[in-house]
Amino acid sequence: MTRKRTLTTLFSLISLLLLQSAAADFSYPPEWTKQESVWMGWEAPFESPNTPGGQLAAAQNQVRVQLIGELLSGSRVTLLVSKAADEAHARKMLAEAELPLERIDFFYAPVGDPFVRDAGPRFASNGKELGVMDIPWTCYGYDPQVIGLYLAECIKREDTANRFAQDRSLSMVTGQAVSEGGALDATDTLLMGYLDTALQRNPGMTQAEIEADYLATYGKQKMIWLKQSPVSDRPGQKAGKVFGWGANGHVDEYARFVNETTVVIAQVEDVPENDPLAVKDAEILRSNLADLRAARTVDDKPLNVVTMPAANPVMFGYQAPLGLPSIPPGWATLAGIEPTEMVTHVPAVSYMNFVITNDKVIVPAYWQEGLPESVKADDQRAGEVLAGLFPDRELVRINPLPINWWGGGMHCMTHQQPALAAAEASTTGL
Repeated sequence: MTRKRTLTTLFSLISLLLLQSAAADFSYPPEWTKQESVWMGWEAPFESPNTPGGQLAAAQNQVRVQLIGELLSGSRVTLLVSKAADEAHARKMLAEAELPLERIDFFYAPVGDPFVRDAGPRFASNGKELGVMDIPWTCYGYDPQVIGLYLAECIKREDTANRFAQDRSLSMVTGQAVSEGGALDATDTLLMGYLDTALQRNPGMTQAEIEADYLATYGKQKMIWLKQSPVSDRPGQKAGKVFGWGANGHVDEYARFVNETTVVIAQVEDVPENDPLAVKDAEILRSNLADLRAARTVDDKPLNVVTMPAANPVMFGYQAPLGLPSIPPGWATLAGIEPTEMVTHVPAVSYMNFVITNDKVIVPAYWQEGLPESVKADDQRAGEVLAGLFPDRELVRINPLPINWWGGGMHCMTHQQPALAAAEASTTGL
Protein backbone atom coordinates (compact mmCIF):
# COMPACT_ATOMS: atom_id res chain seq x y z
CA MET A 1 0.00 0.00 0.00
CA THR A 2 1.37 3.40 -0.95
CA ARG A 3 1.88 6.17 1.60
CA LYS A 4 -0.84 8.23 -0.12
CA ARG A 5 -3.30 5.34 0.08
CA THR A 6 -2.39 4.72 3.73
CA LEU A 7 -3.05 8.36 4.64
CA THR A 8 -6.33 8.36 2.71
CA THR A 9 -7.49 5.27 4.57
CA LEU A 10 -6.40 6.75 7.90
CA PHE A 11 -8.29 10.00 7.28
CA SER A 12 -11.39 8.01 6.25
CA LEU A 13 -11.28 5.97 9.43
CA ILE A 14 -10.81 9.09 11.55
CA SER A 15 -13.84 10.74 9.93
CA LEU A 16 -15.90 7.62 10.55
CA LEU A 17 -14.85 7.55 14.20
CA LEU A 18 -15.94 11.17 14.50
CA LEU A 19 -19.30 10.22 13.02
CA GLN A 20 -19.52 7.39 15.54
CA SER A 21 -18.83 9.81 18.39
CA ALA A 22 -21.49 12.24 17.13
CA ALA A 23 -24.11 9.49 16.96
CA ALA A 24 -22.91 7.59 20.04
CA ASP A 25 -26.23 7.93 21.83
CA PHE A 26 -28.13 6.23 19.00
CA SER A 27 -27.97 2.59 17.96
CA TYR A 28 -30.02 0.15 15.93
CA PRO A 29 -31.96 -2.04 18.39
CA PRO A 30 -32.09 -5.80 17.77
CA GLU A 31 -35.38 -7.08 16.40
CA TRP A 32 -36.28 -8.88 19.63
CA THR A 33 -36.40 -5.64 21.65
CA LYS A 34 -39.74 -3.93 22.28
CA GLN A 35 -41.43 -2.61 19.14
CA GLU A 36 -43.90 0.26 18.80
CA SER A 37 -44.89 -0.45 15.19
CA VAL A 38 -43.99 -2.72 12.31
CA TRP A 39 -43.69 -1.09 8.88
CA MET A 40 -44.86 -2.71 5.66
CA GLY A 41 -45.47 -1.51 2.10
CA TRP A 42 -48.75 -1.69 0.21
CA GLU A 43 -49.46 -1.22 -3.48
CA ALA A 44 -52.78 -1.75 -5.27
CA PRO A 45 -52.44 -4.95 -7.32
CA PHE A 46 -50.81 -5.15 -10.69
CA GLU A 47 -50.58 -8.39 -12.61
CA SER A 48 -48.31 -10.02 -15.16
CA PRO A 49 -50.01 -12.55 -17.44
CA ASN A 50 -47.08 -14.92 -17.00
CA THR A 51 -46.92 -15.21 -13.22
CA PRO A 52 -47.53 -18.68 -11.71
CA GLY A 53 -51.27 -19.33 -11.65
CA GLY A 54 -52.00 -15.87 -13.08
CA GLN A 55 -53.08 -14.51 -9.70
CA LEU A 56 -49.82 -13.59 -8.04
CA ALA A 57 -50.83 -10.09 -6.94
CA ALA A 58 -54.00 -11.34 -5.23
CA ALA A 59 -52.02 -14.08 -3.46
CA GLN A 60 -49.41 -11.57 -2.30
CA ASN A 61 -52.09 -9.35 -0.82
CA GLN A 62 -53.52 -12.30 1.08
CA VAL A 63 -50.08 -12.90 2.62
CA ARG A 64 -49.94 -9.22 3.59
CA VAL A 65 -53.35 -9.38 5.25
CA GLN A 66 -52.47 -12.56 7.12
CA LEU A 67 -49.17 -11.11 8.30
CA ILE A 68 -50.73 -7.80 9.40
CA GLY A 69 -53.36 -9.71 11.36
CA GLU A 70 -50.63 -11.48 13.32
CA LEU A 71 -48.59 -8.31 13.88
CA LEU A 72 -51.49 -6.35 15.34
CA SER A 73 -51.74 -8.56 18.44
CA GLY A 74 -48.52 -7.03 19.76
CA SER A 75 -47.92 -3.68 18.08
CA ARG A 76 -49.24 -1.11 15.65
CA VAL A 77 -48.64 -1.45 11.90
CA THR A 78 -47.52 1.40 9.60
CA LEU A 79 -48.23 0.95 5.89
CA LEU A 80 -46.02 2.74 3.38
CA VAL A 81 -48.06 3.86 0.34
CA SER A 82 -47.41 6.13 -2.62
CA LYS A 83 -50.94 7.22 -3.54
CA ALA A 84 -54.49 7.44 -2.23
CA ALA A 85 -55.61 4.45 -4.31
CA ASP A 86 -53.13 2.23 -2.45
CA GLU A 87 -54.42 3.36 0.94
CA ALA A 88 -58.02 2.84 -0.16
CA HIS A 89 -57.22 -0.65 -1.45
CA ALA A 90 -55.45 -1.56 1.79
CA ARG A 91 -58.30 -0.26 3.94
CA LYS A 92 -60.82 -2.25 1.92
CA MET A 93 -58.94 -5.56 2.20
CA LEU A 94 -58.10 -5.07 5.88
CA ALA A 95 -61.69 -4.16 6.71
CA GLU A 96 -62.93 -7.27 4.87
CA ALA A 97 -60.57 -9.29 7.06
CA GLU A 98 -62.11 -7.57 10.13
CA LEU A 99 -58.78 -6.16 11.29
CA PRO A 100 -58.73 -3.11 13.61
CA LEU A 101 -58.01 -0.20 11.25
CA GLU A 102 -57.56 2.17 14.21
CA ARG A 103 -54.27 0.38 14.96
CA ILE A 104 -52.95 0.88 11.41
CA ASP A 105 -51.16 4.05 10.29
CA PHE A 106 -50.30 5.19 6.74
CA PHE A 107 -47.23 7.06 5.55
CA TYR A 108 -46.86 8.45 2.01
CA ALA A 109 -43.61 8.19 0.05
CA PRO A 110 -42.66 8.24 -3.66
CA VAL A 111 -42.83 4.43 -3.96
CA GLY A 112 -44.81 2.03 -1.78
CA ASP A 113 -42.00 -0.50 -1.73
CA PRO A 114 -43.01 -4.07 -0.85
CA PHE A 115 -39.59 -4.68 0.75
CA VAL A 116 -39.64 -1.96 3.40
CA ARG A 117 -36.69 -3.43 5.31
CA ASP A 118 -34.40 -2.36 2.51
CA ALA A 119 -35.68 0.97 1.20
CA GLY A 120 -37.88 2.13 4.08
CA PRO A 121 -36.72 3.88 7.25
CA ARG A 122 -34.15 2.15 9.42
CA PHE A 123 -34.66 3.30 12.98
CA ALA A 124 -32.08 4.14 15.61
CA SER A 125 -32.87 4.83 19.24
CA ASN A 126 -31.24 6.08 22.42
CA GLY A 127 -34.10 4.73 24.52
CA LYS A 128 -35.79 8.12 24.87
CA GLU A 129 -35.70 9.44 21.30
CA LEU A 130 -36.21 7.89 17.90
CA GLY A 131 -33.69 8.50 15.13
CA VAL A 132 -33.54 7.58 11.45
CA MET A 133 -30.49 6.17 9.70
CA ASP A 134 -29.52 8.09 6.56
CA ILE A 135 -27.77 5.42 4.47
CA PRO A 136 -26.96 5.62 0.73
CA TRP A 137 -29.21 3.54 -1.53
CA THR A 138 -28.25 2.10 -4.94
CA CYS A 139 -31.19 -0.25 -5.63
CA TYR A 140 -29.48 -3.43 -4.42
CA GLY A 141 -26.36 -2.71 -6.46
CA TYR A 142 -28.09 -3.80 -9.67
CA ASP A 143 -26.33 -3.18 -12.98
CA PRO A 144 -28.36 -0.50 -14.85
CA GLN A 145 -27.74 -2.33 -18.13
CA VAL A 146 -29.36 -5.43 -16.68
CA ILE A 147 -32.49 -4.04 -15.05
CA GLY A 148 -33.09 -1.12 -17.42
CA LEU A 149 -35.99 1.25 -16.73
CA TYR A 150 -36.75 -0.38 -13.38
CA LEU A 151 -33.71 1.37 -11.88
CA ALA A 152 -35.22 4.87 -12.13
CA GLU A 153 -38.30 3.83 -10.15
CA CYS A 154 -36.24 1.87 -7.66
CA ILE A 155 -33.94 4.79 -6.88
CA LYS A 156 -36.96 6.93 -5.87
CA ARG A 157 -37.30 4.82 -2.76
CA GLU A 158 -34.23 6.31 -1.11
CA ASP A 159 -36.22 9.42 -0.18
CA THR A 160 -38.51 7.58 2.26
CA ALA A 161 -36.27 7.73 5.33
CA ASN A 162 -35.55 11.45 4.92
CA ARG A 163 -39.25 12.23 4.46
CA PHE A 164 -40.18 10.41 7.65
CA ALA A 165 -37.40 12.08 9.65
CA GLN A 166 -38.45 15.53 8.43
CA ASP A 167 -42.13 14.81 9.04
CA ARG A 168 -41.46 13.83 12.67
CA SER A 169 -38.50 16.19 13.30
CA LEU A 170 -36.26 13.23 14.12
CA SER A 171 -32.48 13.09 14.40
CA MET A 172 -30.58 11.58 11.47
CA VAL A 173 -27.70 9.13 11.88
CA THR A 174 -25.71 9.47 8.66
CA GLY A 175 -23.62 6.71 7.11
CA GLN A 176 -21.35 6.73 4.06
CA ALA A 177 -21.32 3.05 3.07
CA VAL A 178 -24.20 1.52 1.11
CA SER A 179 -26.23 -1.28 2.65
CA GLU A 180 -29.81 -2.49 2.65
CA GLY A 181 -31.69 -3.42 5.81
CA GLY A 182 -31.72 -7.13 5.00
CA ALA A 183 -27.98 -7.13 4.31
CA LEU A 184 -27.04 -6.63 7.98
CA ASP A 185 -28.28 -8.34 11.15
CA ALA A 186 -27.62 -7.01 14.65
CA THR A 187 -27.45 -7.70 18.36
CA ASP A 188 -26.80 -4.99 20.95
CA THR A 189 -23.07 -5.21 20.20
CA LEU A 190 -22.58 -7.25 17.00
CA LEU A 191 -23.27 -6.71 13.32
CA MET A 192 -23.27 -9.50 10.71
CA GLY A 193 -23.23 -9.39 6.92
CA TYR A 194 -21.72 -10.82 3.74
CA LEU A 195 -18.33 -9.41 2.80
CA ASP A 196 -18.82 -9.91 -0.95
CA THR A 197 -22.10 -7.97 -0.79
CA ALA A 198 -20.55 -5.06 1.13
CA LEU A 199 -17.65 -4.77 -1.30
CA GLN A 200 -19.95 -4.97 -4.34
CA ARG A 201 -22.16 -2.20 -2.98
CA ASN A 202 -19.20 0.03 -2.12
CA PRO A 203 -16.63 0.05 -4.92
CA GLY A 204 -13.62 2.13 -3.95
CA MET A 205 -14.00 1.48 -0.22
CA THR A 206 -11.82 -1.01 1.64
CA GLN A 207 -13.18 -3.67 3.98
CA ALA A 208 -11.84 -1.67 6.95
CA GLU A 209 -13.57 1.52 5.78
CA ILE A 210 -16.88 -0.24 5.20
CA GLU A 211 -16.70 -2.00 8.56
CA ALA A 212 -15.93 1.20 10.46
CA ASP A 213 -18.85 2.97 8.77
CA TYR A 214 -21.33 0.16 9.40
CA LEU A 215 -20.37 -0.05 13.08
CA ALA A 216 -20.56 3.72 13.51
CA THR A 217 -23.95 4.03 11.80
CA TYR A 218 -25.52 1.07 13.61
CA GLY A 219 -23.88 1.86 16.94
CA LYS A 220 -22.22 -1.57 17.32
CA GLN A 221 -18.82 -2.72 18.56
CA LYS A 222 -17.84 -5.66 16.36
CA MET A 223 -18.44 -6.88 12.80
CA ILE A 224 -18.84 -10.55 11.90
CA TRP A 225 -18.24 -11.18 8.21
CA LEU A 226 -19.49 -14.16 6.26
CA LYS A 227 -17.27 -14.30 3.19
CA GLN A 228 -19.77 -15.10 0.45
CA SER A 229 -23.52 -15.08 -0.13
CA PRO A 230 -25.28 -18.20 -1.48
CA VAL A 231 -25.96 -18.40 -5.21
CA SER A 232 -29.72 -18.76 -4.64
CA ASP A 233 -29.82 -15.21 -3.32
CA ARG A 234 -28.31 -13.67 -6.45
CA PRO A 235 -30.63 -12.42 -9.20
CA GLY A 236 -30.45 -13.74 -12.75
CA GLN A 237 -28.81 -16.98 -13.79
CA LYS A 238 -28.12 -19.13 -10.75
CA ALA A 239 -26.95 -22.45 -12.22
CA GLY A 240 -27.39 -23.80 -15.74
CA LYS A 241 -30.94 -22.98 -16.83
CA VAL A 242 -32.15 -22.02 -13.34
CA PHE A 243 -33.07 -18.33 -13.07
CA GLY A 244 -34.83 -16.13 -10.54
CA TRP A 245 -34.80 -13.03 -8.40
CA GLY A 246 -33.09 -12.83 -5.05
CA ALA A 247 -32.13 -10.19 -2.50
CA ASN A 248 -28.64 -10.00 -4.08
CA GLY A 249 -26.63 -10.94 -1.03
CA HIS A 250 -28.81 -10.40 2.05
CA VAL A 251 -27.78 -12.20 5.21
CA ASP A 252 -31.37 -12.36 6.53
CA GLU A 253 -32.12 -15.02 3.91
CA TYR A 254 -29.63 -17.47 5.45
CA ALA A 255 -28.29 -16.38 8.86
CA ARG A 256 -29.92 -14.51 11.77
CA PHE A 257 -29.15 -13.57 15.34
CA VAL A 258 -31.87 -14.64 17.78
CA ASN A 259 -30.30 -13.28 20.97
CA GLU A 260 -27.04 -11.67 22.09
CA THR A 261 -24.97 -14.85 21.78
CA THR A 262 -26.94 -17.17 19.47
CA VAL A 263 -27.01 -17.20 15.68
CA VAL A 264 -29.04 -19.50 13.41
CA ILE A 265 -27.80 -20.46 9.95
CA ALA A 266 -29.37 -22.47 7.12
CA GLN A 267 -27.63 -25.57 5.76
CA VAL A 268 -28.35 -27.66 2.67
CA GLU A 269 -28.86 -31.22 3.85
CA ASP A 270 -28.89 -34.37 1.67
CA VAL A 271 -27.57 -32.48 -1.36
CA PRO A 272 -29.04 -33.85 -4.62
CA GLU A 273 -26.16 -34.52 -7.01
CA ASN A 274 -28.37 -33.62 -10.01
CA ASP A 275 -29.15 -30.18 -8.55
CA PRO A 276 -26.18 -27.91 -9.37
CA LEU A 277 -27.71 -24.98 -7.49
CA ALA A 278 -28.01 -27.01 -4.28
CA VAL A 279 -24.42 -28.24 -4.70
CA LYS A 280 -23.14 -24.64 -4.98
CA ASP A 281 -25.19 -23.37 -2.05
CA ALA A 282 -24.22 -26.29 0.18
CA GLU A 283 -20.54 -25.49 -0.23
CA ILE A 284 -21.01 -21.76 0.45
CA LEU A 285 -23.24 -22.33 3.47
CA ARG A 286 -20.72 -24.78 4.96
CA SER A 287 -18.12 -22.02 4.62
CA ASN A 288 -20.51 -19.54 6.30
CA LEU A 289 -21.01 -22.04 9.11
CA ALA A 290 -17.24 -22.24 9.62
CA ASP A 291 -17.07 -18.41 9.68
CA LEU A 292 -19.66 -18.29 12.45
CA ARG A 293 -18.01 -21.04 14.49
CA ALA A 294 -14.74 -19.12 14.33
CA ALA A 295 -16.38 -15.80 15.27
CA ARG A 296 -16.21 -14.34 18.78
CA THR A 297 -18.35 -11.94 20.75
CA VAL A 298 -17.01 -8.64 22.11
CA ASP A 299 -16.10 -10.64 25.25
CA ASP A 300 -14.05 -13.02 23.08
CA LYS A 301 -16.48 -15.90 23.61
CA PRO A 302 -17.72 -18.23 20.86
CA LEU A 303 -21.23 -17.83 19.51
CA ASN A 304 -23.87 -20.48 20.05
CA VAL A 305 -24.42 -21.60 16.44
CA VAL A 306 -27.66 -23.42 15.56
CA THR A 307 -28.44 -24.90 12.14
CA MET A 308 -31.73 -24.93 10.25
CA PRO A 309 -32.75 -26.54 6.94
CA ALA A 310 -32.32 -24.50 3.78
CA ALA A 311 -35.42 -24.57 1.58
CA ASN A 312 -34.73 -25.83 -1.95
CA PRO A 313 -35.91 -23.24 -4.52
CA VAL A 314 -35.83 -25.71 -7.44
CA MET A 315 -38.52 -27.75 -5.71
CA PHE A 316 -40.91 -24.80 -6.19
CA GLY A 317 -39.80 -23.84 -9.70
CA TYR A 318 -41.76 -23.79 -12.94
CA GLN A 319 -40.82 -23.99 -16.61
CA ALA A 320 -41.36 -20.92 -18.81
CA PRO A 321 -39.51 -18.82 -21.39
CA LEU A 322 -36.72 -16.73 -19.92
CA GLY A 323 -37.98 -13.55 -21.55
CA LEU A 324 -41.07 -13.00 -19.42
CA PRO A 325 -42.42 -9.42 -19.18
CA SER A 326 -41.34 -9.27 -15.52
CA ILE A 327 -37.77 -10.44 -16.25
CA PRO A 328 -35.00 -7.94 -17.15
CA PRO A 329 -33.79 -8.57 -20.72
CA GLY A 330 -30.22 -8.35 -19.48
CA TRP A 331 -30.56 -11.77 -17.84
CA ALA A 332 -30.77 -13.48 -21.23
CA THR A 333 -27.96 -11.35 -22.64
CA LEU A 334 -25.55 -12.16 -19.81
CA ALA A 335 -26.40 -15.88 -19.90
CA GLY A 336 -26.09 -16.14 -23.68
CA ILE A 337 -29.59 -17.64 -23.87
CA GLU A 338 -32.38 -16.70 -26.24
CA PRO A 339 -35.34 -15.03 -24.46
CA THR A 340 -37.64 -17.67 -25.98
CA GLU A 341 -35.71 -20.56 -24.45
CA MET A 342 -37.43 -22.52 -21.69
CA VAL A 343 -35.75 -22.28 -18.28
CA THR A 344 -36.63 -23.02 -14.65
CA HIS A 345 -37.85 -19.97 -12.71
CA VAL A 346 -37.36 -20.26 -8.94
CA PRO A 347 -38.51 -18.17 -5.93
CA ALA A 348 -36.44 -16.89 -2.99
CA VAL A 349 -37.71 -19.46 -0.48
CA SER A 350 -36.16 -19.32 2.98
CA TYR A 351 -36.92 -20.45 6.52
CA MET A 352 -34.50 -17.84 7.82
CA ASN A 353 -36.63 -14.92 6.63
CA PHE A 354 -38.77 -15.14 9.79
CA VAL A 355 -40.21 -12.14 11.65
CA ILE A 356 -39.67 -11.49 15.36
CA THR A 357 -42.47 -9.46 16.97
CA ASN A 358 -43.31 -8.43 20.53
CA ASP A 359 -45.33 -11.59 21.16
CA LYS A 360 -44.69 -13.93 18.21
CA VAL A 361 -42.15 -15.43 15.85
CA ILE A 362 -43.67 -15.73 12.38
CA VAL A 363 -41.88 -18.43 10.40
CA PRO A 364 -42.29 -19.57 6.77
CA ALA A 365 -43.97 -22.93 6.15
CA TYR A 366 -44.21 -24.19 2.57
CA TRP A 367 -45.83 -27.61 2.43
CA GLN A 368 -49.06 -28.06 0.52
CA GLU A 369 -50.70 -30.93 -1.35
CA GLY A 370 -48.52 -32.16 -4.17
CA LEU A 371 -45.17 -31.32 -2.55
CA PRO A 372 -42.86 -34.02 -1.16
CA GLU A 373 -43.13 -35.02 2.48
CA SER A 374 -39.57 -33.73 2.91
CA VAL A 375 -40.95 -30.18 2.66
CA LYS A 376 -43.35 -30.90 5.51
CA ALA A 377 -40.46 -32.29 7.54
CA ASP A 378 -38.36 -29.17 6.91
CA ASP A 379 -41.33 -26.96 7.89
CA GLN A 380 -41.69 -28.88 11.12
CA ARG A 381 -38.01 -28.79 12.00
CA ALA A 382 -37.65 -25.08 11.27
CA GLY A 383 -40.62 -24.33 13.52
CA GLU A 384 -39.33 -26.53 16.32
CA VAL A 385 -35.89 -24.88 16.27
CA LEU A 386 -37.34 -21.38 16.49
CA ALA A 387 -39.93 -22.35 19.11
CA GLY A 388 -37.09 -23.63 21.29
CA LEU A 389 -35.12 -20.40 20.81
CA PHE A 390 -38.11 -18.14 21.58
CA PRO A 391 -39.96 -19.89 24.44
CA ASP A 392 -41.64 -16.61 25.46
CA ARG A 393 -43.21 -16.00 22.04
CA GLU A 394 -45.97 -17.76 20.14
CA LEU A 395 -44.87 -19.58 16.97
CA VAL A 396 -47.00 -18.72 13.93
CA ARG A 397 -46.59 -20.27 10.48
CA ILE A 398 -47.38 -18.44 7.22
CA ASN A 399 -46.70 -19.56 3.65
CA PRO A 400 -44.90 -16.59 2.03
CA LEU A 401 -44.35 -18.21 -1.39
CA PRO A 402 -46.25 -15.52 -3.37
CA ILE A 403 -43.91 -12.90 -1.87
CA ASN A 404 -40.84 -15.08 -2.50
CA TRP A 405 -41.41 -14.80 -6.26
CA TRP A 406 -40.38 -11.14 -5.96
CA GLY A 407 -37.00 -12.06 -4.50
CA GLY A 408 -37.62 -11.71 -0.77
CA GLY A 409 -39.87 -12.79 2.07
CA MET A 410 -41.78 -11.74 5.18
CA HIS A 411 -38.74 -10.33 6.94
CA CYS A 412 -37.84 -8.32 3.84
CA MET A 413 -41.34 -6.82 3.70
CA THR A 414 -41.36 -5.73 7.35
CA HIS A 415 -39.22 -3.43 9.48
CA GLN A 416 -39.61 -2.81 13.19
CA GLN A 417 -39.89 0.65 14.73
CA PRO A 418 -38.52 0.40 18.29
CA ALA A 419 -40.58 1.44 21.28
CA LEU A 420 -39.22 4.24 23.43
CA ALA A 421 -38.89 3.95 27.20
CA ALA A 422 -42.08 5.91 27.90
CA ALA A 423 -44.13 3.70 25.58
CA GLU A 424 -42.74 0.24 26.40
CA ALA A 425 -45.14 -0.49 29.23
CA SER A 426 -48.17 0.06 27.01
CA THR A 427 -46.98 -1.01 23.57
CA THR A 428 -49.89 -3.35 22.91
CA GLY A 429 -52.33 -0.59 23.75
CA LEU A 430 -50.99 1.96 21.27
